[in-house]
Amino acid sequence: MKGRATFTARQATEIRATLDLVSRARRAGDRPQAKALRDSLRAMGFYITDWDQSQQGFERSDFDRLVSQGAIRIDG
Repeated sequence: MKGRATFTARQATEIRATLDLVSRARRAGDRPQAKALRDSLRAMGFYITDWDQSQQGFERSDFDRLVSQGAIRIDG
């Protein structure tokens, strides 16, 4: 694992919002924008590849599922 599995509530909110933007950029075919957004997730310590290797597109619902399963923890 490159990143972290525990985030503050504020970070979790930012991760969710950024994942929404990544999904939109990917659907629009804007690869440079999607990459820049993934870079911002990594700067927060969240690496999609820590949680998903499928290359199918990690979305907000995937993040929320991992939180509900306890794989990702939200403090605060």
